[in-house]
Amino acid sequence: KLFGPYSKTVTPEMARLAGKAESKGIPITPSEATKARSLDITERTMEDLPFTAGVFQRTGLQARGGIQRLAEEVKSQVGPKVSREVTGIQTTQAIEGSAKGFKAKAKSLYDKVSTLAGNKAGKVDNFVSTIDSILEKESSLPGGLKESAAINRLNSILSDVKPKPSIILQPSGKPFPSSKNVESIGQTYEQMRQIRSKVRELGASKDIIGTSEEGIFKRLESAIDKDMTDFAELQGGTLLADFRTASKFYKSGKGVLDGKSISAIRRVAVESPEKVVSIIIRPLNPTPVKILKSVVGDTNMVPIKRQFLDDLFAKSTTYPSGETEGVIIGGTLLKNLNNYGDDVLKELFSQEELSSIMDLAKISNISLSAVKASMPRTGSSPLGTIGLIGASTGGAFVGGPSGALAGGIGLAVGSNVLARAILSRAGRKYLSTGYFGGVEKSFIPRTIPYAGRSGLSEE
Repeated sequence: KLFGPYSKTVTPEMARLAGKAESKGIPITPSEATKARSLDITERTMEDLPFTAGVFQRTGLQARGGIQRLAEEVKSQVGPKVSREVTGIQTTQAIEGSAKGFKAKAKSLYDKVSTLAGNKAGKVDNFVSTIDSILEKESSLPGGLKESAAINRLNSILSDVKPKPSIILQPSGKPFPSSKNVESIGQTYEQMRQIRSKVRELGASKDIIGTSEEGIFKRLESAIDKDMTDFAELQGGTLLADFRTASKFYKSGKGVLDGKSISAIRRVAVESPEKVVSIIIRPLNPTPVKILKSVVGDTNMVPIKRQFLDDLFAKSTTYPSGETEGVIIGGTLLKNLNNYGDDVLKELFSQEELSSIMDLAKISNISLSAVKASMPRTGSSPLGTIGLIGASTGGAFVGGPSGALAGGIGLAVGSNVLARAILSRAGRKYLSTGYFGGVEKSFIPRTIPYAGRSGLSEE
C-alpha cells in the first residue's frame, strides 16, 4: 500500500537508467527511483527494524561495488591508461608526425604544379623590388648597414638557384649597386620554389626569431609568393587551379601548426609533459581540443582523453571514514562535468563515450542514498521519535529509543497511523523536525536526549 501510489511517478529516463543499473549489478531502491521523501524515510526506518536491519546497508555495498565496476568499464571504453609523462611524450610525437605528413603532402601538391609548369619562366619583380627596398632602408641609416647578418643571409638566398638572377648583394660595410636598373632574369616555377624554400628556411632560424630580421624574411616570403601567384594566374587553367589548391593547403596547415594553441601544447609537452592535459582541456574552451584533434586525429587523442577522465573521476570520489576504497559521488561528477561545458565534452569524447560517462554520473547520483547507507553511520536514528508517535496515536513501542536500538529490538505498532503520517506533508514535517503547525509537541523534547536534535533535523 505504501509503495504502490508512487509506481506511476517513475519517468521513462529513470526506468532506462534503473534498467542499466540493474544490468550492471547496481540495485535501485523504490525511494531512489521515485525520489519520494516519504519512501526514503520508510527505507531508513526499516533499516533499524529487527527483521530488516542491514538490508539497505548490504544494498548500498552492492551499489558501491557496481558503480566502481561501471566506472572501470567506462574508462576502458575510452582507452588504455598511460602515465602523465607518457601522455605528454606521445602527444609530442603525434604532432611531429603530423607536421612531417603535412610537409610531404604540401610538397606533392606543389610538385604537381611544377610538372605542369615545365620550363616556362616568369619574372620575380616583386621579390627584387622588396630586396631593393630593404637594402635602401639599411644603407640610409647612419653608419651603413645595420643588419649585416640579414644582408649576408639575403646573399645566400639565391646562391643555389640556377641561373642566378642579376641581384648582387654585398657584405656589410661595402658599397653595393641598386638592382633597380638591373632587369630580373626570368625564373622557372621550380626555381621560384627554391627561392621561397630558402627564404623560409633562413626565416625559421632560431637566432632571428623575435628580432627585426624576422620581419625582413616575412616580407621576402610574401614577395616571392606574389611572384608565384602572378605566374600561375598568367598560365591559367589546370595549373592555376592546382596552384591554388596547394597554396590553400599549405597556408591553412602552416597556420595551425605554427598557431598559438599547437605552439603552446608543443612547448608544455616537451618541458612539462605531465601538464599537457591541463593545457589542452580547459573549462568552457573547446578550441585547443578542436585544433589538436584536427592535427593529430582521433586515435592520438586517446591518451589525453583517458588521463582527463581518470582525473575527473578522482576529483569526484569520496573516501568513507576508515576506508581506503573510494566511491564516485554522482552529484559531484555531474558538477565537475558541467564545469567544462557541453562544447568541450562533445569535442573531446564520442557520442557513445559521453553517453556512458553521463549514465555513470546519473546512476551514481540516483543510488546516493543506498551508497550512504553502506557508509559508517553518524548521528541518531529517527525510530525513537517514530515509536513515540506510534504510542501517542494508539500504537505500542517496545525497546529502547536510542539510535542503535539497544539489543536490536524496536518496533513501531500502529502502522496505519504511521503510513498516513509519512504520506502527509505535515506528518513528514512532524516526523522530521518535531513541529506541527508551528507548535512543538510536548513529547518531542523528551526524544531529544535519546535521538539528538541534529539526528532529528537530518532525518
